[in-house]
Amino acid sequence: MVLQKGLYMNITFKQAFTASILLGSSYASNAVAADFEPVNTPMVSGYLELFGQVGSEDYPGGGYSPWAGAGGNAVANVWMSPNFSMQFDLSGDALISAGDPDEYDLGVKSFAAHASYRMPDQYLFGGFIQYDVTQDYGSDGVLAGLVVGGEGVLFADNWTFYAQGGYLTGLHGENLDDSTYDYEMGFFNVEGRYFLNQNTRLDLGLGVLAGDYYTDSGYDATALTWLAGIEHRLEDSPFSLFARGKGFTVLDDGGNLDMSMAGVAEIGFKISLGATTLFEEDRSGATLKHSDALKFTNWMRWD
Repeated sequence: MVLQKGLYMNITFKQAFTASILLGSSYASNAVAADFEPVNTPMVSGYLELFGQVGSEDYPGGGYSPWAGAGGNAVANVWMSPNFSMQFDLSGDALISAGDPDEYDLGVKSFAAHASYRMPDQYLFGGFIQYDVTQDYGSDGVLAGLVVGGEGVLFADNWTFYAQGGYLTGLHGENLDDSTYDYEMGFFNVEGRYFLNQNTRLDLGLGVLAGDYYTDSGYDATALTWLAGIEHRLEDSPFSLFARGKGFTVLDDGGNLDMSMAGVAEIGFKISLGATTLFEEDRSGATLKHSDALKFTNWMRWD
């Protein structure tokens, strides 16, 4: 009886130990699997935008140059792993002077790629590279430039705080009145987004753009950049309506610029692909933006 009791207890211990190992292994396996599950859904999301725009250049001595145009953006976010994603932006727009089409007639095409690490509903950090081509259709002048930088996002309840900064430089120029296409400028901007509800968002941002917009000539400038906007997604629909304004105000130009500020107002619609709400897109989708720093720089160069 003693032997049988000891054998019984021994077998019971072994069984319990084995069961605990199997249970622990199963738990660890499930935990590891959970870490690698695509918790950030949908795996691919993005949007298409089309907008009309009107704007103006203002001059220190008074007067302004109005213009109008149209443009669009195509943006996609792709999850490569549960916490790492790539976002790709393709955009283009055209601005035509309302008074004299040959005076101010620019087309801007831009491609950007972002890589980021994200904890949804907490934070994001990463970097981006962007290639822009700006063309003056009146003179056939072309400027190509490169933008590189870093960006970070903090998610806090209904708020999203977005910071982006970097460096831009000229790569190539054709048919320019000035033989140089060199420019070297730095920029930093912050943006706050507030969600009134899952499908209504307010945007407000400020930034600084500073450096040499004609490197060989020593022309430098410092400008305050700004943006404001509102977007609403229609209920049970992928369509959103938005209005936004953006531009810059020159703070210091060394006496070389005729322009004091330039800005544009955009009104358009967006088709969301993948995400079911604007809030979901912001937290686990196409959160990031291409930079307008090079576009603003080229406005200065062609003032």
